[in-house]
Amino acid sequence: MCRYTSIFLKAVLEDCTHKTWFLVAGRPTCKEYEGTSQSGFGFRTFDGLFFDHCWVQSVNIIADITADQFGDEKVILTSVDDFRYHPNLAEANLRPDITKLSRRPAKWLLEWHNLNCIGDRNLRMISSISSSD
Repeated sequence: MCRYTSIFLKAVLEDCTHKTWFLVAGRPTCKEYEGTSQSGFGFRTFDGLFFDHCWVQSVNIIADITADQFGDEKVILTSVDDFRYHPNLAEANLRPDITKLSRRPAKWLLEWHNLNCIGDRNLRMISSISSSD
């Protein structure tokens, strides 16, 4: 679900901040490393385990709204050097995933635009934070 959500969040953030955001992911190098401390890539939980994960980042900020699946906060806005995030896949590497998964986020984005949520307090907060980039 993090890939769907990150595709959607990237579009919303670019609409709201007028800045470039990127999809970034960390994926353990083999399935056996998922949920272990051996991987070195993905989202690192507080107990040191790594999980396949996708998030959005700008030059200096990570925005993640699905880390709660790992027992973390529902919304994370943090610096790109946060110890929990260990990428090994850039947006170009994720292009096949984006192509395959973008239909659902496109529907969400249309609904979001129809609701005209641009004035939402949380989005204004993100916009003000990203202006420091």
